Amino acid sequence: MSVMGGFRQELLGRILGINGHINIGAYSQSITNYQDIAHDVADIAGIDYAIPLINGQAMLTFNENATGIAIKAMDIADLQKKKIISDNIIQGNLTDMAANNNIIFIGKELAINMGLMIGDKIRLISPKGKTTFVGTIPRIKTYEIGGIFSVGMYEYDNTTILMSLEAAQQYLQLKDAVNMIEITLSDNKFLENVKQEVADIVDYSYYINDWQEINSGFFNALDVERSVMFLILTLIILIAAFNIISSLIMLVND
Repeated sequence: MSVMGGFRQELLGRILGINGHINIGAYSQSITNYQDIAHDVADIAGIDYAIPLINGQAMLTFNENATGIAIKAMDIADLQKKKIISDNIIQGNLTDMAANNNIIFIGKELAINMGLMIGDKIRLISPKGKTTFVGTIPRIKTYEIGGIFSVGMYEYDNTTILMSLEAAQQYLQLKDAVNMIEITLSDNKFLENVKQEVADIVDYSYYINDWQEINSGFFNALDVERSVMFLILTLIILIAAFNIISSLIMLVND
């Protein structure tokens, strides 16, 4: 049971280290006053930091191979606060991405599966293209691989690319806006109180969700697995104890 609990805590720590505890999003898919909101919520007790970021999707193509990827973009100073990412850069330097908007970082598993190395040029195809009289033309842009990271989660390392906030705003045509503000707490026990205080600050045009809602299916499955494991272990212990007790009773009777 300790192994199961340890696995859950390790997994939880990685998920929260990557995605944060609470997310603020806009129903319009665009937050223009993100700096003011991030500054206001950062003063709430229990919050370590609030990071404006952009989450997007695109298709990555290289040497006639293609795969769907998730774009995660934020200021380099904010990215360095996420230690699970910044401390696990295995190649490259984050300052290169800050200096050049055409440089991106990719996960280790994605690099292996697509045969990518530092300096390779890839193309990103965005589903949000330009509408013309012949239909929608996908937005295509070439980027250079400037670094590789590995956070230890295959799904994340195989599907995520990191990009500077300015580069993502240009590519996804968000101008001076983001689509999410991510809040990381100093302790998960502050979750409900902080969530309520954040809801009091933002207005009705924004929605708020937390890691429990986003990953509910996954952690519910872990809880069910742990409960079943507890039942199986209990039955095994009861059977073993019954055999030992019955053997001792027979021995004493003899």
